[in-house]
Amino acid sequence: MTEAINTIHKFIDAVNDGDVATSLGQLFGGVVIVDDIYPFRWHGLAEAEEWLNMVKGTRARLHASLDTGVPDKISQGTERAYAVVIAGLNMTSSSQGELRARGTITVTLTRMADDWLIDTIVWTAIS
Repeated sequence: MTEAINTIHKFIDAVNDGDVATSLGQLFGGVVIVDDIYPFRWHGLAEAEEWLNMVKGTRARLHASLDTGVPDKISQGTERAYAVVIAGLNMTSSSQGELRARGTITVTLTRMADDWLIDTIVWTAIS
């Protein structure tokens, strides 16, 4: 179970660092990302890279970072895993000052040889 959690944290840390290559390295080729960034659904590594670059630009512009803890729920079999993580998105807006959005990140992972790769990411804002 720890290996799947490590993949999630490695991905989030890389996103926070603006490291698109490391982020992409944690994703399955047919990854699906659902987020509140238009067009809301991103599929495959090429679209994931486009999404990550948009997130990187937003992160730089708003000094944004995502903080998470241990997954609040994780279920794992031999080849698949599912996790839900409560997250806080911290941002600084020149017009509104410090902002914080809370949400959940729901992730499914697939075991590929000795590695776990993320094949679904869903961000759901709750405040």
